[in-house]
Amino acid sequence: MESMKTTLAHAGDRLFRFIVISDTHINQAEDKAAAFFPLNRLANGRARIAFAAARRYRPEFVLHVGDIVHPMPSHPGFDQACANYRELESAFDCPVYLTPGNHDIGDKPWPMAPVAQINPKYMAKYEAQFGRQWYTWQHGDCDFFVLNTSLLNAGLPQEQEQAAWFEQALAAAPDRKFLSLHYPPHVRDAHEPSHYDNLDEPARSWLLSLIERHGIEAVFCGHVHNLWYNQHGDTEFYLLPSTAFVRQDYSELQRVTPPGAEGGRQDVDKLGYFVVDVFERGHVARFVRLPAQAPDEGVSLADTLSDRTPLHIKTAPARGLAVDPGYPWAEDVAVPASGALDAFDHKIVRNDYPLFALCDMGIGTLRIPLSDLMRDTVRARFLELARIGLRAHLVLTAIPSSAQHELLRTLGEAVTVLEFVVAPARLRDLAPDLAGLAAALPHARLLISKLRSPADAAVDGLQYGHLIFHGWIAAECEEAAVLLRECLPTDTQAGLMFRARMSESPLQLAETLDGFTARTGIACGMLARLSTDNPALAQEDDAAACRQALEAAVAKRRHPELQVAIEGLVDFDRGYFLRRGLIDRSFNPRLAGAALKHLCALLESLDGGIDAARAASAGDGVSHIEFHTKDVRWTILIGRPGCAAWRQAATTTWSGGSHCWSLPDGEPVRDPEACDRFPQEAMALLFATPDNVAVADSA
Repeated sequence: MESMKTTLAHAGDRLFRFIVISDTHINQAEDKAAAFFPLNRLANGRARIAFAAARRYRPEFVLHVGDIVHPMPSHPGFDQACANYRELESAFDCPVYLTPGNHDIGDKPWPMAPVAQINPKYMAKYEAQFGRQWYTWQHGDCDFFVLNTSLLNAGLPQEQEQAAWFEQALAAAPDRKFLSLHYPPHVRDAHEPSHYDNLDEPARSWLLSLIERHGIEAVFCGHVHNLWYNQHGDTEFYLLPSTAFVRQDYSELQRVTPPGAEGGRQDVDKLGYFVVDVFERGHVARFVRLPAQAPDEGVSLADTLSDRTPLHIKTAPARGLAVDPGYPWAEDVAVPASGALDAFDHKIVRNDYPLFALCDMGIGTLRIPLSDLMRDTVRARFLELARIGLRAHLVLTAIPSSAQHELLRTLGEAVTVLEFVVAPARLRDLAPDLAGLAAALPHARLLISKLRSPADAAVDGLQYGHLIFHGWIAAECEEAAVLLRECLPTDTQAGLMFRARMSESPLQLAETLDGFTARTGIACGMLARLSTDNPALAQEDDAAACRQALEAAVAKRRHPELQVAIEGLVDFDRGYFLRRGLIDRSFNPRLAGAALKHLCALLESLDGGIDAARAASAGDGVSHIEFHTKDVRWTILIGRPGCAAWRQAATTTWSGGSHCWSLPDGEPVRDPEACDRFPQEAMALLFATPDNVAVADSA
């Protein structure tokens, strides 16, 4: 095996696209399920929606990674459920490749298995309904393999038959390789104990050694009904969610009561499928959420904002836009014994939902403290994710220790910004160390952030107590420039980090900073806050959070050299400075996160930069963000549908030449009157108007 690649990023032209679907759990009837949980009966309808939504991506084939049906082969409804699946599958006009899951062919050999394990009778029933249990096919220069993981460790003759076939098939396949499994080899790491959701030894090590030896590019797995991403050598592992229901034992990942009925089983924002784009080198596999209803057959994907740019950390259309997670982003969680699938032992798993939120929005930079990466597990995880393009905007409050210096050298170009928070009075004393830090990491931009004090209250109007505020404000631009020049050597490439308060416009501050940089040559960064400056005053306005996030994204596109970060990714619903984030505490999108996703996709798809931008308010909680590109005027309207100010603003903005999209889902809005009929309490719309069409100023 050659040494590991330094990057798993994709390159070159896109060759083809396919869909990966998992755990459809089709029932024997539309209103009946062989399950304790009543809402399992929704599985057929949800699969129908998933298939219709996936079809819009025009895949060249579909890969199903198992648990095709819900009734086990011993159940009298098994054959009918299989027939129902085949009817649903006919919606695709491309080949569909199936992988046997434990519901389709029996559970893996496991002493605690609550239902019948794989046996020759079940295998015969599966083959009669769905065909081969293991096989391979080729698409372009890529070889795809399907294995029956229930067979592994079974001790049946078919296990050795499959193993011998797989070893020979891998050896005979010279091209790129992809693998489909139902059971994942592991959930967190290759050395985790055996449990219901992974493969047991010795088959686990056998399979992983083959994967590594033959350089399989990607492995797609089901069974867990949740999202995880792992690497083993140069192989990327994707553990997929279901289209039917969530495995609610993993709702323990959330520090709140999970949404939806049945203890998190109906947390519908975690249902969906994967769209995989294969490039000349590498691939991009992205999670697509299940929509609430099947898309309009008359609306193609090209009419939406959803596929303008494939959103992922690998593509990172918002590469320069950072997000402060404000939450553990690589946290191990002990899932307690549930009395169901793993009744006696805890499972240690990592929470990857913050990671998939970043992928969903196409944001590739985390603003995190350097101390985060001093923890072994977090550092190892970051270094893995750096191979797919994750970057760090690191916050420091002291000169790095020797161990931290060594870490920074190890991280290398994965660090894009070093934000150093310091009281101005200490800057001169620390200047030699800061100059050395900047020289040691020439690829990272050093930004000095002011540690504010009660003496600044006359300028910033903040109320100080047992509170820490940091970041320069616009009124201090000239003072900060003088301080920087007086304290730091002239050859030190240092800039300034500013704060955009919740009460001010990030877009307006960005315009000010751009002018400041043009006058002084001093680079700048901006932190867009989503909380108030009062630790007792919660910021619970979704529209206001959305406005800040979208202004920050437009500001970054308008001023590419400005370092922009949004604070924070996840809701704060306890402690101080409570606020709405881009996603909630269950890691599902808020309005701000959903709208930011589609705005980032649009901004990356634009030909050229933004010529001008401004933000304004129409009153009554309705905000505008307007920017110009070439011959198009783009207007974002954020507010509460149904109120008079929203109705007037939407009517005024919509004109004969305008096109309109709903930013939370990226779908087009065809009817001007529909702008006022959204059920959400807060909404964001995007309008595109040719510059030769006059639009009244509604701001």
